[in-house]
Amino acid sequence: MLFTKKRGPPSREQKIIEARESAYSKILHSKDDLALLSSTTTEFFSSIFEIKKSLALEEMKQEISKKSMPVGLKERITRYLSELSHLQYSGQEDSPANVRKLKLLFHQIAEDLTYTLVSRMKSIHDTEKGGSTFNLPSLGGFASRGKADPFEKSSTATEGILSMVAKTRSLIATGLISEAKELYGKIMGEYSKLQSSSKKEMYFHISKLYEKFPKKKKN
Repeated sequence: MLFTKKRGPPSREQKIIEARESAYSKILHSKDDLALLSSTTTEFFSSIFEIKKSLALEEMKQEISKKSMPVGLKERITRYLSELSHLQYSGQEDSPANVRKLKLLFHQIAEDLTYTLVSRMKSIHDTEKGGSTFNLPSLGGFASRGKADPFEKSSTATEGILSMVAKTRSLIATGLISEAKELYGKIMGEYSKLQSSSKKEMYFHISKLYEKFPKKKKN
């Protein structure tokens, strides 16, 4: 008789990533359906923030506004929920174009939120273990020091970087690679000026952005 080793419960980081992947699989390759987007949004945020799935979108927005995260990201989430709620209950025609726009917003928010929360947890785990070094050759490494939580207060610098990251993604998505590379250079310039604790916050956002650039084909 074969015995398999029991796996422990998934970590909080795993649950967050799984919630994002589940949301992606439901909406990215589906029809532009408002009801599906709304239910997926509710399920995703209820899982991420551990709040009731039965909450209406406006109620969910109020709960999320109490959570600790970068101010700019919180504003993007609450604005997205307001737009989704308005489209759902205004009686306006939920045209595929409107739903597609909100799907794109949700995709960007889900990715940024996932990596913000996961990087926060990794930062806490690393400092509890005595500190570690994040190596990302193309971006430059930085050392983890101290136990300060950079997510309680969000600086203007990090909000500016998040804004540029979102804009660079859009440029890549529309094929404007030269412009995206130029903006990426500005991001790295601002990144180099950040303190160690703020670099932890930005690390995953920038590393994931780098992966989105088209890779050069080998001859």
